[in-house]
Amino acid sequence: MSRTVLIDGSVSYSSNAQIIHSKILKDLVIEFLKDLEERNESLLTFFTLFLKNEDAVEIDERYDLDQIVKMLFALSAEKIDEIDASPFYSFPKLSDKKEQIVKFVERIYNLWRNKHRFMIQKINLFLMAFKKYIKK
Repeated sequence: MSRTVLIDGSVSYSSNAQIIHSKILKDLVIEFLKDLEERNESLLTFFTLFLKNEDAVEIDERYDLDQIVKMLFALSAEKIDEIDASPFYSFPKLSDKKEQIVKFVERIYNLWRNKHRFMIQKINLFLMAFKKYIKK
């Protein structure tokens, strides 16, 4: 992912779920994990909970990104203890990982803030001009 992020302006974002399940967030998580691996940071141990294939070369094949995104979505709605007690979530218990989760959320947020974000909305200028011409 580059330093610049283009967001589709034709989509109306009306819920956390749309944002959390977007391709942009998945790409951001991939970039974050690559950076952790390159720096061999201690926070990387948290993500071993989400390993699906240690031998894979690509980040999206090595880690279960869907589970990481589901965890973020769950955290936007419930407390960690409630998530751990719920039979609806299939990811590992998180109660003893609170500090690591806070670091992850803060750092991924900071990574997002450091991006140049632009929303692009495509409009049909011909159609607009045609409608204006017909009104006359």
